[in-house]
Amino acid sequence: RNYFKYGNHTIKGDNSWKTLLIKLDSAGQLQWFITSQGSGQCGTKDITVDGRNVYICGDIGGTVTFGDQTTSQPNGGVFLAKIVDDHSNLTAIYESQAKTNQFEIYPNPSSSIFQIKCQSDCVIQVINSLGKTILTDAFKEMNNKSIDLSNYTNGVYFIEITSNKKKEVKKIIKQ
Repeated sequence: RNYFKYGNHTIKGDNSWKTLLIKLDSAGQLQWFITSQGSGQCGTKDITVDGRNVYICGDIGGTVTFGDQTTSQPNGGVFLAKIVDDHSNLTAIYESQAKTNQFEIYPNPSSSIFQIKCQSDCVIQVINSLGKTILTDAFKEMNNKSIDLSNYTNGVYFIEITSNKKKEVKKIIKQ
């Protein structure tokens, strides 16, 4: 189907939609909508609203565009997209499942403590499911770093690691 109909509104697509997000007001009137598009697959698994921000996360594979952000993950992965409620800004954060030599995170899942091993100087941020940074730290190459999430609730978190001007995000699970 290449369209979505809601009340008097018909939103036409080009058969490349992966995710459709719609905002309605309290009377059920359409305020705005946004889609992700591309030749890959994208399945939204969860949605959270925090004030003006809407966060969606799910599975992704191939090439998918969220607003003006495009990710290509041929081996599949996980995405987290943040949509600002006024529809003027869209930021995509995504994780690749492909193995890299830049860093390792283990054990995953864990009950509280995760070990990170990085091949170069790194800055790490731990991001909760609402897209908020809860921890930030830096360390030197070839060092192991422990991240203790014992004071945080069980669930999915994302670790964003920046090294050598490269940024990668990986999903961790606290059980």
